[in-house]
Amino acid sequence: MRDELRELKPYLLIGFVNGVAMGIRWSIYAPYLRLLGYSATLYGLIAGSGVVVSAFSTLFAGILVDVRGAKRIALYGLSMNTIIYFLIYLGHLWSLVLASLIDGLASGFYYTAYTVLVSKSMVRHRLHYAYSFTASLSIMGDAIGLYLGWIPVLLNRYMGLDLLLGYKYMILTPPILVILALMMLTRIEEHVIGRERGAKSIMDLFREYKHLPRGLLILLVSNAIIGFGAAMSIHNIDYYFSLKYHTTSGELGSVLGTQQLIMALLMLRLPRLVERVGDIVKTYLLITSPSIPLLIAMTYTNSFVVAGIIYISRSILMNLANPLYNALSMQITPEHLRGRVASILSLPWTLLGGVARGIGGRLMDLDVELPLRITAVLYTIGLAVMGVYFRRGRR
Repeated sequence: MRDELRELKPYLLIGFVNGVAMGIRWSIYAPYLRLLGYSATLYGLIAGSGVVVSAFSTLFAGILVDVRGAKRIALYGLSMNTIIYFLIYLGHLWSLVLASLIDGLASGFYYTAYTVLVSKSMVRHRLHYAYSFTASLSIMGDAIGLYLGWIPVLLNRYMGLDLLLGYKYMILTPPILVILALMMLTRIEEHVIGRERGAKSIMDLFREYKHLPRGLLILLVSNAIIGFGAAMSIHNIDYYFSLKYHTTSGELGSVLGTQQLIMALLMLRLPRLVERVGDIVKTYLLITSPSIPLLIAMTYTNSFVVAGIIYISRSILMNLANPLYNALSMQITPEHLRGRVASILSLPWTLLGGVARGIGGRLMDLDVELPLRITAVLYTIGLAVMGVYFRRGRR
C-alpha cells in the first residue's frame, strides 16, 4: 500500500484541497439560498441549469483530453472554478444562474480530465487502488469543508453576526484553496498520447465501438437509470434537510461531513475487499444494494437525528463503491479512448441529471418525500441491469 500512496501523492493532495473547497460550498449553499428566499423548485432549476451545461462540456472535454492531454484540460476546469464563489456571494438570481452555468462548464472539464489523469498514474490491474485512494482523500477533504459549515452558525450564536452575512463571508474562502490545488496540478507530469493515436472526433468513438467491450454500454444504461434517480433527490438532499427540518449549515455540515469522513476511511480498505471477493462488479453490487431499503426508511421518520443516521448509512453504502465503477470502466477501455469513454459514461449524471434536479425540486414542493421514494425504485432497476449482465464475469 505504501508504494501506491507514494505514486499517488500529488493526486491525493489535489483531491483533498479541492475537496475542502467543495465541502464548504456544499454545507452553505442550500441554507444560504433558503435564507435568500428561493423555493425548492427554483433551487432545483438553478442547479439543474449547470448540470445541463456540464453534459455538453463533459462530452467536449472527453475529445480534448484524448487529443490534447488530461492535465491541460483539468487546469482549464479548475481555473474557471475560482469565479463561481464570487457570483454566489452576490446572491442575485442572475449571478446564481451564471455561477451554476460556469460550474457546469468547469466541472465537465475538470472531472473528466482528472479521471483520465488518475488512470495514467498506475498500471491497469491496480486502478482500483488508484481510484479508491484518490476518492478517499477527496472525500476526506469534503468532510472537513462540511464541518467548517459550523463557522457562520457559531459566529451568529456567540458574536451576533448575521447568519446570511456569515454565509456570504464564508463562501469567499474556497477560491484560496482552489488556487492552491491549481499550483499543485501544474507540477504533475503527463505522457500525452497525441493526435496520431487518438481519435479526432466523437464520431470516431462510435466507429470504433465494435472494438470496445459491450460492458461499456451496459454501464451507460445502468448509470443513466441510477444517475436520474440520484439527481432527482440525493443531489437536492441539502435543500431537503433545510426544508423539512429547517437545518442551518452547521447541522447540515455535520450530517454530510460525518458521512464523507466515514466513507473516506472505508475507501482505504476497498481494494483489499475487491481482492477478497475476487471481482469488481460483485463487490460493487454487494456494497450498494443494501442502501435501497434505507433510502425508503428515511422517508418514514420526522426526527432529524434518525433521518441523519439513516442518510449517513445509506450514502456510505451507495457511494463507497464509486471508485470501483471508475476502475472497471477505465480497465476495459483502450488508453487513447479513455477521455471520451469517461465523458460518455458521465453523461447520465449531467444531461439527464439537469432535468432530474428540476423535476425533483418541483416534486419536493408538492411532497417532500416523493423524490426519495422514486429514487429507490430507479436504484433497484439500475443495479439489476448491471447485475444481470455481469453475473458471469462478462466484460
